[in-house]
Amino acid sequence: MNQLIWATFAIAIPLAAQPNRPLPDPLLKKARIALRLDSGQILIVGGGIKGDNLISNSSSIQRFPKTVEYARLQPGESIYELPSGNMANFTFEPATPWHIGDRWKLYSGAGTPVTVTIRKLAVVLYCGGIGGYAAAIASFESPDAANLVASLQATEYLAAPGPGLAAVSTTPLMRQTAEPAAALTELLRQHGRAVVKDEEWMIPQANISKEFADRIRRMNRTFLTEVTVAPRIRYFRWRPPGRNPLLFVEALWVDGDGTLPLFACDAVIEEGSELKVLSLLPTQGEYMRIGEFEHLAWKLEETNAFLNAWKIGGRYFVLLYRSGYEASSVELMELVPGKGLVETGLGFGSGC
Repeated sequence: MNQLIWATFAIAIPLAAQPNRPLPDPLLKKARIALRLDSGQILIVGGGIKGDNLISNSSSIQRFPKTVEYARLQPGESIYELPSGNMANFTFEPATPWHIGDRWKLYSGAGTPVTVTIRKLAVVLYCGGIGGYAAAIASFESPDAANLVASLQATEYLAAPGPGLAAVSTTPLMRQTAEPAAALTELLRQHGRAVVKDEEWMIPQANISKEFADRIRRMNRTFLTEVTVAPRIRYFRWRPPGRNPLLFVEALWVDGDGTLPLFACDAVIEEGSELKVLSLLPTQGEYMRIGEFEHLAWKLEETNAFLNAWKIGGRYFVLLYRSGYEASSVELMELVPGKGLVETGLGFGSGC
């Protein structure tokens, strides 16, 4: 799917249910996304519940204990702890043949990998039980490792069973507090204007009022010709081994009065003798031009778009968060030369 529209598609259909999603990359076949629970333990997210399994078994799931623990971006409202035998009642895609006592390597993005052990098996349900995922609750084998991970800013990680993954970087994303350089904001503006192109950008072709069409034209026209206010920016710097540092940037433009949203994007930029845009996702700019979001007061989301990053072997991966209309997703993307951020097939989503 085109990198510029994948997240827009995800707002309506949770990732587990999307057709024609890519199969997980062989490098990542056994890897999963892991989330830090508020207790300090780790929630490993497995395959989505397939077919009608969930509809026929959701009432029985809800008879099992519901954990009081919570992970910030867990794919559902409720986590139910299931006995091992009951997990066999479901078909998960991808398959999730996990067992209590299995040992996993956790890649926090900062420092060497640490070992966690599965203590409980679970199912996470979203939207009152219309969808869900296999999951496992794991604890750290070392108190020192638990304390280290608990001290990190990132709460979303990668995990892999047994010996884990080979040659994973240990350099974290670092939030930047300094004002971005003028060259950075100007570069983003130029690339944003290349996306918008003209005042007709994103005007729907049917079922739209004249007033809303005029509003979109005014947003486009102002962004293309009259922007004088600097964008609101939040960004991280990542220094992976073997290449120039990367900037992960979220940018939002509004008009001079602060009332009319103009454009927003998320970008990956390489530093060097000159700045270079490697990827630009205009998803938030597209949302502004959808009727359901017309009256929102636009601001940068509370949750960062860029959650974590790893170099694995000679490849570069970014964990990306998106929220949309009654849905959200977390997906591992690969930064591919000449293509930008490309889906790996590893991710999850939830929503009604």
